[in-house]
Amino acid sequence: MSKLTNIRPYIEKLCNIMASVLEMDVIVADTDLCILGDWEHGGCVSEETESLRDDSVVARAMRESRVIVYNNAKEENEGCRHCPKRKNCNSETIIAYPLAMDGTVVGGIGIYSKEKYQKDKLAAQKTTLTQFIEEMGELLIRQLEEKEQSLELLAANEKMNRVIEILDFALASVDENNRVVYYNQKFAQLLPHKKQLIGEPISRWCKDFTAGDTTERRTNVLLRSGHKPVEYEVTFSPTVINGKYSGALLSFKDASEVLAKASQLLYPTKHRKFDEIIGSSDKIRRAKQEAASFAHSRSNILITGESGTGKEVFATAIHNASRCADGPFIAVNCAAIPDNLLESELFGYEEGAFTGAAKGGRAGKFEIANKGTLFLDEIGELPIHLQPKLLRALQEKKIQRVGSNRSISIDIRIIAATNKNLTKMMETGEFRSDLYYRLSVIPIQIPALRERREDIPVLSAYFLQMYSSMLEKSGIVDFDSETMEILRAYDWPGNVRELQNTIEYAVNKCSDRYIHVCDIPERFQKQERPVTPPTPLKDLEKAAIYNAVAYYGNTPEGKEKAADAIGISRATMYRKIKEYQLLWPQSPSAI
Repeated sequence: MSKLTNIRPYIEKLCNIMASVLEMDVIVADTDLCILGDWEHGGCVSEETESLRDDSVVARAMRESRVIVYNNAKEENEGCRHCPKRKNCNSETIIAYPLAMDGTVVGGIGIYSKEKYQKDKLAAQKTTLTQFIEEMGELLIRQLEEKEQSLELLAANEKMNRVIEILDFALASVDENNRVVYYNQKFAQLLPHKKQLIGEPISRWCKDFTAGDTTERRTNVLLRSGHKPVEYEVTFSPTVINGKYSGALLSFKDASEVLAKASQLLYPTKHRKFDEIIGSSDKIRRAKQEAASFAHSRSNILITGESGTGKEVFATAIHNASRCADGPFIAVNCAAIPDNLLESELFGYEEGAFTGAAKGGRAGKFEIANKGTLFLDEIGELPIHLQPKLLRALQEKKIQRVGSNRSISIDIRIIAATNKNLTKMMETGEFRSDLYYRLSVIPIQIPALRERREDIPVLSAYFLQMYSSMLEKSGIVDFDSETMEILRAYDWPGNVRELQNTIEYAVNKCSDRYIHVCDIPERFQKQERPVTPPTPLKDLEKAAIYNAVAYYGNTPEGKEKAADAIGISRATMYRKIKEYQLLWPQSPSAI
């Protein structure tokens, strides 16, 4: 379909006007020779297709892209001389004018005289009439351009409407008086009780935005779109034309979802998995298995262990294996934040809650962690006056910002960690017992590095590879045997973190293919191994049997496994138990 077809009604009116003014026949056709406007002329029309003949003057003018004038068309035009309608055609003078838009011919206009006075008029006023036809042609082209712009605008509006409808948030447009002129279905769903929204003042829902405000800003509003109110973050984007406010766009996004997406950008979770936690000793393997088995639970977890054992590493692995792995993982070190700031850091605050409070208030870590995991590290450092508020948040699944009496529902999983003895802190009144039991629904103990010395070589090798690559010292390949023996014998009060720092120091200092004793810190080189009196073999054997049965269980199956583990037969196991008169509690605890 040609472009001119879009303005066919206008072309028909134009033909009527031109024919009336000129008192002549007028025809308009497109480049497909389709006649779009014809005022009392049929001589150049094909009877078979009812379209313009290919050998007509107008068709030639379009092909050659020029104005053609014939005073005696029947004799001067080749097509007219061979036209089958020549005898019945009374057209004499013909003016053919091509229509072009942006340099491309889109159609043509033909003016035909049938009477002698018309012919004389064309001959006498050819220049004036040609100019008139050109002006009519320009009108037609302008109409075509406006129509195309209108069609493009309609298409653009249709595309925009489709985009607006598939947005994952509610959107409304307001006029210069801040009354709703357009909205998508998601906005309508926020207000299901409202049947008519067009013309409604936006101040009904957003009192902070006033007509004429040209500042883009955000605020939070509560809307009751269902059984309970939901907090939405509203962005106000004004439109200013020639310095005058002409309306605005308002987007409504679920505040909790906004916080979740922001937290994922601001606090990206390391995608750490349990099989990436280095170590194959029995104790670390049991800790990983235990943590993995509880990962899918929604119950709170308390991770205990000395400083540097990797409590946060375990917490991230638990989060990434849980049902809320797609949600944020927010870590808060309770020991690193001053007491007077910790409450607002955890629970957020409202505008004006205290001197220096940010305009609009601020969400706390509980809100940011919604639909995810909140990791409270060093929970033993939580001030006693904040412990009741934390307990209430855990029990009610709701929080209140500082300076507000409005409750905000939260859906998070709490993982806490400490290197302190919370049991003793409860006895001294430093830690609430009810909060302890609420946090330690699932307790997980991370072993100290000295309790799993067999993992030291593989951990050392891992850190060696990491820092030799990072520090561009790939020539270092291993530790010499004496250095590794010292590392294995050391008690590691700082645990894995201390080992990591030690290897980084050694890689920086080493200038050989192997790390030697001289490359590690002096505290290792000067350490003295305490001399202790020898332990009788009988006592060692007795302790080995007791610990093995305590670990595997005081059952026939447990004793058989214990015997295999320490390398003696089952018969010898029973004989030694009787000989040493060994007894175990009813429920032996794992070592």
